[in-house]
Formats: sequence, structure tokens, C-alpha cells
Amino acid sequence: MSLDAKNPALVMADADLDVAVREVVTGALSFNGQRCTGLKLTFVHASIVDAFLEKLSQAVNALPLGLPWNQGVKLTPMPEFHKAEATQTFVDDTSERR
Repeated sequence: MSLDAKNPALVMADADLDVAVREVVTGALSFNGQRCTGLKLTFVHASIVDAFLEKLSQAVNALPLGLPWNQGVKLTPMPEFHKAEATQTFVDDTSERR
């Protein structure tokens, strides 16, 4: 696929969505996504994409936010000042293509 370090996840039509969401959240967001083996792309079969996105949104929204030294925190601030803007650009681009 010539993806270099863009590690993909594939979610097929017959996937157990609870398992798929759990694995995508872990694969993409462990260590705030700051690891070379982190998932960078997720391909979801068109027949289940809406259900997958709903469950994924719920799972991410349930993650505890905070500073990395606080116990139980799963999402911490972006490591660089302008990363939030860049990430929003990715989200906007993806939303437009959908």
C-alpha cells in the first residue's frame, strides 16, 4: 500500500464494532498517539461506517482528559503549540470527503 509509517486499521462489514472501536481507540490514542506504531488511518466498510463512527465518538468522548501526570488521564494536551490547529484541519478535510 506504500503507506510508510501510516499504520492502517481495517474494519470489515462483519466486524464486532465494540471490539473494533476499542482496538482503534487503543491503537490510535495510546500515549496520545505519539508512537511510531500508532494507528494513523482507519478504513471502515461503507455499510457500517455510521454505526462505527457513533461508537467511536462515544468511546473517545468518554476518555478522561487532563495533564499527563494526573492518574487515570487518557488524553493530554497536544505536544506542540500548533498541533490542535493542524489536527482540526485533518478533521475538516475528512469531514468534507465523507
